[in-house]
Amino acid sequence: MKTIQTIILSILSMTLFSACIPSGDGAITVPFKANFYTDRNYDNTGEGVCTEDPYLGFNYQVGKGKATLLGSMDVTISFCGSEGTPFYKNGIGTFVAANGDKLYIKIPAEGEIGEVYPKENHELYELQFQDKFSFNGGTGRFSGATGEGYTDSFVDLLDDDGNFLPEHRTDHVWRGILKLPNK
Repeated sequence: MKTIQTIILSILSMTLFSACIPSGDGAITVPFKANFYTDRNYDNTGEGVCTEDPYLGFNYQVGKGKATLLGSMDVTISFCGSEGTPFYKNGIGTFVAANGDKLYIKIPAEGEIGEVYPKENHELYELQFQDKFSFNGGTGRFSGATGEGYTDSFVDLLDDDGNFLPEHRTDHVWRGILKLPNK
């Protein structure tokens, strides 16, 4: 039995080690995946945040999920939408691990404009977006974090009768690469 445990532990160790790739600058690069949801939340008005015409519509969301190196996490995301168009920009967010370490994100990535488009022929989701995001530092073990990836996010905007859900839900699966400085 001890031999089997030793073999299993060895295989797990090699798998974990091979998933963390040291780079030439001493940083560790790991594949990143996050599964989470966010709900539209009206507690934060974002006053003074969305001042660039036509991106004047503030959207604030909160949620929960799980992610690489964070485990269970809380999530906040805000962005500026352009009313009457599917475009948004200036999105920021925070993933907060159970121990309080924070990983900061930009969505869409710096200098990009995101687009929300219809999700056709789906029983639950009306909209989706698949935009680039980037990591922008953090606290604790995420201090100095960089990297990027792509969203795969789906919005449940309407109830079964076609009425707008003010506190609508978005389900997210994000994948990418997270680079942590070697401290």
